[in-house]
Amino acid sequence: MSIPTDRISGLPDDILCHILSFIPTKQAIFTSILSKTWIHLWRHVPALYFVNKKLNSGQGIDHFNQFINAVLHSRDNSLGSRSINTFFLDFQYNISQLLHYDYGHGSSITNINNWVNHAVQRKVQYLHLYIHVRLNWEGLPPKLPASILSCATLVVLKLRFFYVDKVSPFPRFPSLKTLNLKHMYFGQSQDFMLLLDGCPVLEDLQLSHILKKVEQS
Repeated sequence: MSIPTDRISGLPDDILCHILSFIPTKQAIFTSILSKTWIHLWRHVPALYFVNKKLNSGQGIDHFNQFINAVLHSRDNSLGSRSINTFFLDFQYNISQLLHYDYGHGSSITNINNWVNHAVQRKVQYLHLYIHVRLNWEGLPPKLPASILSCATLVVLKLRFFYVDKVSPFPRFPSLKTLNLKHMYFGQSQDFMLLLDGCPVLEDLQLSHILKKVEQS
């Protein structure tokens, strides 16, 4: 009986990395057990996808934060890729207070800012930040990381559930062609207009549930 040939592992590394760039990062890491060819390959994938639909407890959030921090640290402290082409973050907090709690590895607010800064420094082109937090009537979603507003390499920016206030410095998106905003809160109407003014080559604009913060008397 002939032994089946592993043709996929015989492909060039750049093609294997391209294949891995279409799956969640956690699954890409699992491929490291396949063979020596795959063991470090995930560190070279320029697309990072972190998806955990529902975070119900402090322990779950802490594990999620630790996992992302470990992935970014491992890429930077190995022969892995220093560039990030795509950064995709998608998760939901079922309890709004969990967003601000620190379980020993930084609060989620701090971590989100650090992750985005990390991607911006590595010239990210496709940035997807999909976050949902169940808030009370007077609550606001997390504030949009300021580094996004000066990321000149962005081509696609998709945001969900962030608060934008006092836009400064003026947004600068010279390469941005796609902007998708859902469930976004703006402190002032002019903040929204400044955001759009900073997109001179925009081709695709999708808006849904764009809200302005109402000052309480």
